[in-house]
Amino acid sequence: MTNTHSAVIDAVLDLAQDALTDASYPMTIMRGPAGTGNCVSAEPSYGTAEGRHYDKNASFRVTLVFNSKNRDMQAALNTLEQILLSLTRRSGYPHAEAWEITNVWTNALPMLIGREEDNTWLYAASVFIDYYVRGD
Repeated sequence: MTNTHSAVIDAVLDLAQDALTDASYPMTIMRGPAGTGNCVSAEPSYGTAEGRHYDKNASFRVTLVFNSKNRDMQAALNTLEQILLSLTRRSGYPHAEAWEITNVWTNALPMLIGREEDNTWLYAASVFIDYYVRGD
């Protein structure tokens, strides 16, 4: 299950990265805590089993939290808005033989977390990722 969970997260991060590549504020999304300077980071927060089926298939929901740091407050906010719009407006999502992402939807809109000593603004937002895992 761990490999499936990681593959789903990585697929959504690839979609988010594609959204930023074409944005006015291009950045690379990294896993883990936000680094120093202008950056975007993402990390799964928690997940739940939404249902199990007689054929051993299962539905899951995981939360993916994005943090955006930038000295330009509007750029930090715009970056997260671009990610959310790109992920939630899609009509189709990645899938593999063992899993399928069925939906990505906004859990928390971008919100100001704070301002660091170096005048870097920190915003956060999160999405729910609904996915289906096929049984053996």
